[in-house]
Amino acid sequence: MPEKIYIYVVSTDDHSGMKYKLYKKILKKFVCSLLVVTSANLLLCQENKLILVDFEGETQREWVFESLIKYVKPFGGAPKREGLLIGLQNGDAFQVFIDNPFPIQLVRQSAPIRILDISLSRRKLAVVDENSVLNVYDLATKELLYQEMNVVSAAWNTDMDDLLAYSGGGLLSIRMGNLPATTQRMNGFIVGFKGSKLFFLYNYNMVTMDIPQTSSLIKYIENKDFKSAYNVACLGITEQDFKSLGIEALQNGEFDIARKVRRLFGQLITFPKYSVS
Repeated sequence: MPEKIYIYVVSTDDHSGMKYKLYKKILKKFVCSLLVVTSANLLLCQENKLILVDFEGETQREWVFESLIKYVKPFGGAPKREGLLIGLQNGDAFQVFIDNPFPIQLVRQSAPIRILDISLSRRKLAVVDENSVLNVYDLATKELLYQEMNVVSAAWNTDMDDLLAYSGGGLLSIRMGNLPATTQRMNGFIVGFKGSKLFFLYNYNMVTMDIPQTSSLIKYIENKDFKSAYNVACLGITEQDFKSLGIEALQNGEFDIARKVRRLFGQLITFPKYSVS
């Protein structure tokens, strides 16, 4: 608000996680273009400056960049040591830990950055620029892994590495590692991707969509990559798909995967003509 900031937390009495209660009041005026919150701090952007403020309203640290800050995203970490992704007008992408005064440069592009997200393993970075181009980088080698056009938003899955969702041009694309992307019609701006749930903004409403993983499962089975197939299956597939995975794993000598499927479902799934103890 113009003269103060209120911080809310999820009510512990609400099992749906949709009711909030007031946690802190900071009765100071802050001028900023972007504002994010961590476990014990606020991060405020003032043009090319990122300011760390505690919940009492006192400035703890500042980072000054060479260009305007266009995007900031917290990506978790230990309390009071969280990490942030910073995207700049000049195309630079940085990683900042709030207990460290020195930013870490991740990649450098020529176009201004619109969206940034980092994969679960912290090994890959997805960057959407102002030209609606998605670039995915290997952070260890700085290699450009792949590129997609006409993209306005993107998010990595927070439960499974290498699973990326991106949208643009009325389409939603889901890409798993090096497998071809699967697409479906969707209008909206992706803000999160967890398990089989995709969260996106459409007409000022937050919408949740269930993302089926059957197509990725089939591709992994065809490639005989049963470990990845099982990991995908755990995000959410039908009982029949799980049964198919178990039988295919058994037929190909992947007994550990077959046992996991059997134990997961107990007697609900039986493998005809085969025995898995």
